[in-house]
Amino acid sequence: AGVIGTCVARELSRYEELSIDVVEKEADVGWGTTKANSGIVHGGYTSSPGTLRAKFEVLGNRAMERWCTELDVPFERIGAYVLAWKEEDIEVLRQLKKQGEKNGVKGLKIIGGDDARSVEPILNKNIIAALDAPMVGIVSPYLLAIAAFENAKHNGVDFHFNTKVISVELLNDRINVITTGGIFPADLVINCAGIHSGEIANLFGDTHIKIEIYKGEYFLGDKEMSKGITKVNFPIPTPISKGILVAPTTERTVILGPTSENIDTPSTATTCEGLKKIERGIRKIYPDIDLSLVITEFTGLRAKDVSRDFVIGWSSRDDRVFHLAGIQSPGLTGAPAIAEYVGNVFKNRFSLHTKKQFDPIRKAPKRLSEMTPEEARRLWEKDPAYGRVVCRCEMVSEAEVREAIRRGATTLDGIKFRTRAGMGRCQGGFCTPWIMKILAEELKKPIPEITKKGFGSEIVVGYTKEKVYYEENK
Repeated sequence: AGVIGTCVARELSRYEELSIDVVEKEADVGWGTTKANSGIVHGGYTSSPGTLRAKFEVLGNRAMERWCTELDVPFERIGAYVLAWKEEDIEVLRQLKKQGEKNGVKGLKIIGGDDARSVEPILNKNIIAALDAPMVGIVSPYLLAIAAFENAKHNGVDFHFNTKVISVELLNDRINVITTGGIFPADLVINCAGIHSGEIANLFGDTHIKIEIYKGEYFLGDKEMSKGITKVNFPIPTPISKGILVAPTTERTVILGPTSENIDTPSTATTCEGLKKIERGIRKIYPDIDLSLVITEFTGLRAKDVSRDFVIGWSSRDDRVFHLAGIQSPGLTGAPAIAEYVGNVFKNRFSLHTKKQFDPIRKAPKRLSEMTPEEARRLWEKDPAYGRVVCRCEMVSEAEVREAIRRGATTLDGIKFRTRAGMGRCQGGFCTPWIMKILAEELKKPIPEITKKGFGSEIVVGYTKEKVYYEENK
């Protein structure tokens, strides 16, 4: 249930012949690669022509605005600069421009350093040129996954969280997917398990899919840092990475990073070495950036197939299995187009028909932080919970927290990614106890059972003065 899985489920939910189950080992949507993503809708100029990465990057860039409009997800086409410091860098910009044009990208142009600084005055004065890519955009990766999940669920898809795949049984008339939540008999299986997609492929005998895990560390800056940063700013790309970038987010914070390190064992720990590398990369772009405005650091994991391309298609061992593996960057960009491609493949192979009742529209919940005083007043009068601010940093009301739970959140992180409560300057220092109380009320659970991100991440072990509490509340 990452952004690929939720978008594919949403697209396939339009067909009346399909009954769809999504099994996810985590407690919520988008908690793998999706949640720790740069949120960049890439422009199509860094992927080699003829690759699946190039194809779906360009198609996904074109489709993203339509998907975000239907799903009510913020999307902004703010453009990007790829920055050059040396004369030899300019030749790289020319190659990127030529490559993008070969991929069908329009609007690319090379501009001088002064022209770039006229838009971004705080850019390094040593920058001599930039590739201007106006088609690049920004989107919230986890909000896109959550929205696709909600719309897929609205259209009949069943999601099963805390459900880890253990093995599969290949029978003549079906495939049994054996999980911690029971056995799921299936006619068809789609593998979109992120960094685990190679392991899932191996269960079906597709040993040629070999996934390498790349770790990327990030800084996240608060809204004050975003002043003067209006575009996505990239360094010259390397063979393994697009480099340490600086970009505003749709929430008006700033994302800085990532590093790129091949690791053997999944780990989301940040390191002093990695964070210092980010700082060096950032200072090269913005020498005077104020890093005291960094709110937090985090790490994301990316799945790269050894082919260095996306692996998309039917299994070579069993034509009931469809793989979506090694969907590294620009996988977020490509997600809508990949989903539509899968939909067309299934429609053509199985002569599927669109449901008359299929509804592509999902409306986002109302946010107090985005309302005018008059809009807020009208909502307070209807529901006083909109007048009780739970998260002061991000202006999140009690009503929004309760709405998030009713839409599927069961944990503190589930609330955080849906509402931004806990994502602000204090990182949940004020709002956590209140949100735990609301979760306990809505889920009808005792507070010691409330978790940060599922089983094993409980916040408290019990009540103080437990006997008195239970006597008063029995």
